[in-house]
Amino acid sequence: MSSAQEAFESLVRDHVWPTLREHGFKRSKATFHRRHGPNWQVVNLQKSEYSSRDMVSFTVNLAIGIAALREGPLSWPDGRRPAESRCHVRERLGSLLTGEDVWWSVAADGDVERTSEAIRIALETYGLPWLDAHADDERLAAMARDPAALRTTSAWVLHPMARLVRKRGDERAAEAVEQELARRAGQS
Repeated sequence: MSSAQEAFESLVRDHVWPTLREHGFKRSKATFHRRHGPNWQVVNLQKSEYSSRDMVSFTVNLAIGIAALREGPLSWPDGRRPAESRCHVRERLGSLLTGEDVWWSVAADGDVERTSEAIRIALETYGLPWLDAHADDERLAAMARDPAALRTTSAWVLHPMARLVRKRGDERAAEAVEQELARRAGQS
């Protein structure tokens, strides 16, 4: 490869894309979408702004666009797929792996195969199951009613979960989610 940018494009096109295509995703550059009922599942490979010709650093974003919550800045045009940044529920693949943000790197002379295999395994083991667990309105509502699930759910998920269950008329579940958020705020 003549540049790290080309190595990154190869990683996306030749390695990540075939894996996600097998799971029903559509591709647009380094973002992949799959419908789940009225909602959208999104996988996005986000390059670091500090990437260069010699090294591309990137992270893997996972997101859910919830159709019932489409309004204001978290909306997308009818008949279109949502940008990852407009999705309601978001998580980083690295956080599912290690509990912390993870950035991978590729270089022009680096081992794209090894990096892509690590991402493929992480997506299939952690990322896709996470997307499936959070893409269904009924599952999110059930999590909101389960105290054990609330304690282990990311705050990034709890905020839209509270909006969703409130919109569905389940005030009790919305209050439980908000109490969990308040409990966490009191701990910081």
